[in-house]
Amino acid sequence: MVSTNRLLMGLPAGALALIALGAPGLAAHAEELATSFSRTMIVVRDLQASKHFYTYALGCTLQREVELTDATTKAQLGIPMTRRARFAVVVPKAMLHGKARTTAGIGLLQLDDPPASPLLRPINDGLSIGEHVMALRTNDIATVFARLQELGARIAIPPVTSPDGKQIELIVYDPDGVRIHVDQRPD
Repeated sequence: MVSTNRLLMGLPAGALALIALGAPGLAAHAEELATSFSRTMIVVRDLQASKHFYTYALGCTLQREVELTDATTKAQLGIPMTRRARFAVVVPKAMLHGKARTTAGIGLLQLDDPPASPLLRPINDGLSIGEHVMALRTNDIATVFARLQELGARIAIPPVTSPDGKQIELIVYDPDGVRIHVDQRPD
């Protein structure tokens, strides 16, 4: 009998997409493919400025910071061995019902000769294909907003309460132009 994982590895991308969408007859295999979000990564111009933005303004914790020197890691990230690269991971502080929870990290990668300039188009101009947008939750949006203003961050939308009154949300751009939605809910 062929294992499910081996069977799925041989399927074309379209079939895997149908599984992910819950196509009839394939749903039993979808549960075996369950994943969780572990980290996203942003290439940044200035690692120190980005770390400060995410830790000070958004309340993340610096989990680790390293200089990338090994060939395997650089190959995985598509970085030539001749380029210097620094990498940091910041993690949002998550509390649920008074208990700390593990959350996905945000990787920040600085290269010695940064690629193209950051996204600096007008605020609230349409999003581009493949553009990165993040959403973070806070328990103190007023403090986050004050710190963002203190840092001179590009605020797209200041804190606004949803029509149903269930959340307050602001939209800001990080130092490299990544759009971030920050919300506070009364949970």
